[in-house]
Amino acid sequence: MTHHNNSTPHAPASSSNPSTTPTSTPNTLHNIPLEQLQQHPHNANVMRQRMIDKLARHISKTSHYPPIITRPLTRNTYQILDGHHRRRALQQLNHTHARCLVWDVDDAQALVYLATLNRLSGSDNPTRRGQLLTQLTRHIPLPDITPLLPEDRSAAEHLIQLTTTQPRLQPPTPPEQQTLAVHFFLTPPQRQRLDQTLRSLGGSRSDALMKLVEQHNH
Repeated sequence: MTHHNNSTPHAPASSSNPSTTPTSTPNTLHNIPLEQLQQHPHNANVMRQRMIDKLARHISKTSHYPPIITRPLTRNTYQILDGHHRRRALQQLNHTHARCLVWDVDDAQALVYLATLNRLSGSDNPTRRGQLLTQLTRHIPLPDITPLLPEDRSAAEHLIQLTTTQPRLQPPTPPEQQTLAVHFFLTPPQRQRLDQTLRSLGGSRSDALMKLVEQHNH
């Protein structure tokens, strides 16, 4: 299985030169049109807009950013494995192309990279992270993939449960047990007298009020 080389140098900012059709050359940078880069449907990593803006300012100022890691889907379509936020920042800067690495990986390997490389920045939506891990474990057993994940096995299992556990529905409260709000109007002296009486009976105000009713009925 192909491994990401963390020492890969930052790529210079993209230009508008037309790209050739890249082949799978893990260490060769390719200039690919942004319109040909597709987000992975199971991407769980999210970043606030202010962080996207900060990333865009960095690219604009330095003209450098880490290459976007992709895999080929069709002749002119590439799926992003790492770099969803960089693509958004480049679009925000009106760039037309991005510097990319093209890795020839299958669906299972793509999910592995999505679950590992893609967590270097941003943060995960827990439910979407659980969905991603659920998809991943359909290809690779959880014990085998856990050493590569930032979560431990217990945390990974908890995230997966978020996508499988149905919320427990509480039975409806019988009408005779439902509480209702009762409003009535009193003058200040009447309110003071009522408060004194309810306090003397003890308990909650509603219980004390019902004691008054019972005493009246008797």
